[in-house]
Amino acid sequence: ETIPNFSAKEYRESRIGKGMLKLWTADSCEELLTLNGHSYDVYSVSYSPDGRHIVSGSHDGTIKLWNANTGEQLRSFAGHTEVVNSVAFSPDGHQIATASQDSSIKLWDRVTGELLRTLTTSDVSSIASVAFDPLGHRIASGGNNGGLAVNPIRLWDVATGEELKCP
Repeated sequence: ETIPNFSAKEYRESRIGKGMLKLWTADSCEELLTLNGHSYDVYSVSYSPDGRHIVSGSHDGTIKLWNANTGEQLRSFAGHTEVVNSVAFSPDGHQIATASQDSSIKLWDRVTGELLRTLTTSDVSSIASVAFDPLGHRIASGGNNGGLAVNPIRLWDVATGEELKCP
């Protein structure tokens, strides 16, 4: 699968500097784009499945959507009250999941920017990571419960926002 103008193997992402994201070619280390827009360090980035978009999450609590070919910022998502630790595209690229130190996962519509739902649990102090299953029906999240020995991994139903639990 290719990304317009560059093959997928030629891309490498790197976060450098306060609020800055740079894209480089992997073979020659030629800088392709600099994405500026966050006011603090970028903690997580993800390519859309078709390679046309990049989403980034930052210590400033915001999420940015970028055109991967031009570097243009297409949208800014605001709703988390703390650091955004993790971002992920759904397999079809239409939704974005974000995880935050505010103990929430937010599900966004990539095109409209609409917040579709917020997933929360009372026994996790921070959500560290988020990922969609291959079909886009579930989200897996990893969290931190205040330094206790057990840090739960949770599964969520994307359609309902309900946590999936064993009987």
